Amino acid sequence: MRALALEGAGVRASGCRAARLLVWENVPFVYRNTLRTSLAFLVLVLQFFAPPYLLLLSIDQWFQDRSILTQGIPAHFPAKAIQSAPEDMKKKQPKMRQDAVAIIGMAMELPKGVNDTSKLWEFIARARHATGPIPKERFDATGFYHPNRSKAGHFNVRGGSFLDEVAAFDAPFFNISEEEAKTMDPQHRLLLECAFRALENAGIALDTITGSEKFGVFVGGSKSDYDDRMSMDPYTTSQYSAIGPATTMFSNRISYFFNLRGPSVTVDTACSSSLTALHYAVESIRNGDCESAIVGGSFLQLSPLMLTYMSTLG
Repeated sequence: MRALALEGAGVRASGCRAARLLVWENVPFVYRNTLRTSLAFLVLVLQFFAPPYLLLLSIDQWFQDRSILTQGIPAHFPAKAIQSAPEDMKKKQPKMRQDAVAIIGMAMELPKGVNDTSKLWEFIARARHATGPIPKERFDATGFYHPNRSKAGHFNVRGGSFLDEVAAFDAPFFNISEEEAKTMDPQHRLLLECAFRALENAGIALDTITGSEKFGVFVGGSKSDYDDRMSMDPYTTSQYSAIGPATTMFSNRISYFFNLRGPSVTVDTACSSSLTALHYAVESIRNGDCESAIVGGSFLQLSPLMLTYMSTLG
């Protein structure tokens, strides 16, 4: 998956309805689900998957009307669940915060071709898994495998969850030259693509946000395997090698391409990077630093080095 966009009180009602439908469609088994619960569900899903993701969130006073949580319940929602709900649940509805945050759009790129919310829900609902052998296109894993995890320079796993394609990128679409594209970490490429799709999914026209000083970008990222591989041959570097795989560019590339002038922050807290980025984005909106934000995370296993390090660690 890749990023999230958060938006302030000026969001259109249609965007709120989209978020409300997302609550019901993705969590049909929760009685009168609150926005906070649905958000937690999505965050847990996103944190479970390593590849890039993108969500769009929004703050809106319209969500204070709790009646939206019972309007437009889809046909597949079990009516008995509502009829048999305890009386105290019907009477004591949780109060919505005045600064509640809503998801208004979403995009992702996950293993097994999961690249939209309907496919993600189907994947989870059917209890599927995305594990498979390490692709030879990434690296030849046979020379690094060893059953003894403590053996230096080796790892004791034979597979994982991998995207089918990480090299393809439409550089001209993003006004990026061939030379610069070659130095770009594929994680950055995927984030750019998903950011565009998430904004499209939210119904946000690019000309309405360009130059905005209240639109931030918060992205969780970590060590770049692509940088490690480029560093192995310094004689093939280009003028873009210093910034191509740089961690700071996780967020900065998105801000630059969409001309977003709000906060642009890359967060590295290891496995919690994307969740921490989400926290900072929500707090930034609530503090008034920005009214909207793209939030996301990305991680690709492009080299055997990190696997050998983590295997030795245990």
